[in-house]
Amino acid sequence: MQVDSEPAKIKYAVQIPFASEKYAETAMRTIGVEPAFTDGKIKKTSITRVMEIQVLEDGIAYLQVSFECNAADANQMRTCASSFYTNMMLVCETLAAFGT
Repeated sequence: MQVDSEPAKIKYAVQIPFASEKYAETAMRTIGVEPAFTDGKIKKTSITRVMEIQVLEDGIAYLQVSFECNAADANQMRTCASSFYTNMMLVCETLAAFGT
C-alpha cells in the first residue's frame, strides 16, 4: 500500500474585470496588504493567495486571484472567500466614487 504524503488540496479562483490596468493594480495593492486568512485562535493557516493582472488588447484588465488550501481547512477557505468578496466590494465602490 502506498500512502500519499501530500494532503488533498482545494483550489478556488476568480477573475474580476476592471476598466483599466490602473484600477486593477489599485485593487490588487489594496487587497494584498492583508494576508489571505489568519485564524484568530491558532494564528496559522494553509491558505495561500496568488494575484496577478491580465490586460486584454481592448484595455480591459482582469485581476486574477487564486486561493489554495489543504482540504482540512475548507471552512477557513469559505471564510477567506467571503472576506475577500467583502473587501473587493469596498475597493470597487471606492474606485467608483473617487477613482480617476
